[in-house]
Amino acid sequence: MSGRRIYLASNFKNRDYPAILAALRDAGHQCFDFGSDDNASAFGSDQGYVDPNWAKFTPDTIRTYLTTEPTAVACFNRDHNALRWASVVVGIYPAGISGTAEVFWAAGQGKRTIIYLGSGSRGELMFGLLGHQNIVTSIPELLALLNKRRRPAHHAHHAPRAAA
Repeated sequence: MSGRRIYLASNFKNRDYPAILAALRDAGHQCFDFGSDDNASAFGSDQGYVDPNWAKFTPDTIRTYLTTEPTAVACFNRDHNALRWASVVVGIYPAGISGTAEVFWAAGQGKRTIIYLGSGSRGELMFGLLGHQNIVTSIPELLALLNKRRRPAHHAHHAPRAAA
């Protein structure tokens, strides 16, 4: 299969995810799908990782769970392997904190990152760190951007001057 290797950083509940995944695959791109056991197992684990008691966890319980619970560790490794595999990371918003961490980790690794502002998304001021030209609001716009040659993001970094 040709096309780009794409990691979709999204929330499990994101309503736009299935349509975006289908459109990208129809366009010939390879996509990691965290919801598909067949695809997910290629990166190390096909186990779900949301404990039914997650909402009741304390910070200490969460830290212990994320670092010692075999399923959580395996799923983290699976997703991290998929992030390293991808050449492009698309954050489908609202994506939650984990999705945002994935997008900005990828950007820090020099990977192409795109923000998709979908249904119910507020967006965030600091998305501008990725370059405003990398923010899309529709599937046709996403596909068109993926077909363009990557341009470096241009940011205006102006530090406030101290009052004299």
